[in-house]
Amino acid sequence: MQDMLEVVYEALEVGARGVVFGRNVIQSPDPAETLRAIRAVVHEGKTPREVVAGRLRGRVKLEVNSEKCTGCRLCEYVCAFTHHGVFDRSLSRIRIEGGWPGPFNILACTQCGMCVEACPSGALRLDERLGNVVWDRESCTFCGACAEACPNGLVVVRPDLGFVGICDLCGGAPECERWCAREAIKMVEVGGESRV
Repeated sequence: MQDMLEVVYEALEVGARGVVFGRNVIQSPDPAETLRAIRAVVHEGKTPREVVAGRLRGRVKLEVNSEKCTGCRLCEYVCAFTHHGVFDRSLSRIRIEGGWPGPFNILACTQCGMCVEACPSGALRLDERLGNVVWDRESCTFCGACAEACPNGLVVVRPDLGFVGICDLCGGAPECERWCAREAIKMVEVGGESRV
């Protein structure tokens, strides 16, 4: 659905006053929900990411299938670009291990909360709705305790750039999942296998 909403959003950005859809709505699993999503972009001024994230109910996490990974590293690049506006894999909150021709291993945050527990200043907390880690820059001392506690080594502490990078699930619409052509990265309900 997010791709369709991106088309709507981009059309509005260049001056469209509305949109017309046929089979994308009628043949969707829930036509009424699809219309509500389109309406939110057209009439309420919401972004596609806000609409997709707003549909989530309950805790979610990323689930990976490394066997499907081709090592393209697009997930790393899109993560860094989404959060920092640069294509620098060192700033990514997801990591691909291995070299060509493979095999590859995808390391993604499991939202385990160990970083939250390790933070002495209370700069990290788990979001009550989605269960993702939320970072408060004002409380952070950049001590690195969160990075030391991460079992996968995915926390990026960069006091020189003024940020601590911990997977925030892109607010409920993970770009790594969206851009993975092989569907090696999926967002699932905690305790379940289905897409939210």
